[in-house]
Amino acid sequence: MLTRISAAALIHLDGVDPVLEAVLLAIAVLLPVIVGWVPNTAHRQTVSSITDLAATFFKPLLGRARVQSQGLSLETSHTTIYIGGGGIYDCVLNGKIALTFDDGPFIYTTHILDILKSYNVKATFFMAGNNNGKGAIDDPATIYPAIIQRMYQEGHQLASHTWTHENLDTLTSSQRKDQMYRNEMALVNILGVFPTYMRPPYSACSTNGCQNDLGDLGYHITYFDVDTDDYENDSPLLIQNAKNNFDRAITGKPSQNNDFLVIGHDIHQQTAYNLTTYMLDTLLAAGYQAVTVGECLGDPSGNWYRTPSPVPPAPPATPPATSSTPPPQQTSLVTSPDATCGGNDKFTCIGSRFVDLRQSIVEPAAKPHLE
Repeated sequence: MLTRISAAALIHLDGVDPVLEAVLLAIAVLLPVIVGWVPNTAHRQTVSSITDLAATFFKPLLGRARVQSQGLSLETSHTTIYIGGGGIYDCVLNGKIALTFDDGPFIYTTHILDILKSYNVKATFFMAGNNNGKGAIDDPATIYPAIIQRMYQEGHQLASHTWTHENLDTLTSSQRKDQMYRNEMALVNILGVFPTYMRPPYSACSTNGCQNDLGDLGYHITYFDVDTDDYENDSPLLIQNAKNNFDRAITGKPSQNNDFLVIGHDIHQQTAYNLTTYMLDTLLAAGYQAVTVGECLGDPSGNWYRTPSPVPPAPPATPPATSSTPPPQQTSLVTSPDATCGGNDKFTCIGSRFVDLRQSIVEPAAKPHLE
């Protein structure tokens, strides 16, 4: 059920006494001032509000923290999943890690699907419709429609990463919506459905205009809390850096009370042939499950997609206006050659140099009646 949140920003620590909650929030406010320290998250997210800071400190200790942003929300049994607004940065179910792959599909995507299938796990693919010179994803002459159909059939989550990977904060409202509409149409052409989840390119959707536009279109704006930085380490000599980034995020974090939302890119060879297997081996050894974004949020798969609204039939064509004046009667009269016309002589003065004598007769004026 969709409900509208009226508060601009509220924090709720489930199951915590209100007085204790107020004390903890006060500590969250004062602690950075006292020690001059702000948590550094792997996804480089700037802690931009008191609620974000409080959630960062106390979520692992006090159950599930729910940060509410103004806008529409989807209530599930586990959490509130927001539409538009400031976006989603992490999972809510302990023991879950959502591996996500941006910018594809590409020539390496099939290999990642093979790996995921061999491990019997699911992931989420944030797909761009026509980027990196690959052509449109719904072009039947390319490999992409078959790859996307395989993703869908094997239970992975498909999400939008816009059409041509533009910075949404720099676009006009109509341009932003066009980026989303084009990807929607392409996915409908392939699958008959389009997604409810999206990730902004460059993680750029900080303006109210961008957040409101995506909210109007019904999208869950999705970010991450673990950045592998694989796109800057796509070589055999550098990919260990991406592995180290993943390790630092989850090492020493028991699966019983932690969860993570990880970003990678299926357009990079080292991600496909090296990093993906490493992440799966590492997270499984630590007791985590690899799941989709929807699963790690407790959102049933029926909420991940929607079908296009049927196009209403065109109104019937308006018949041309008709005149109430009867059409002129055709005549068989012949133009008069000698000023004889009218009566039964079958001649007419109309159109001749003669005047219809009947029309030139002027009735005498009536004489006034004198008393």
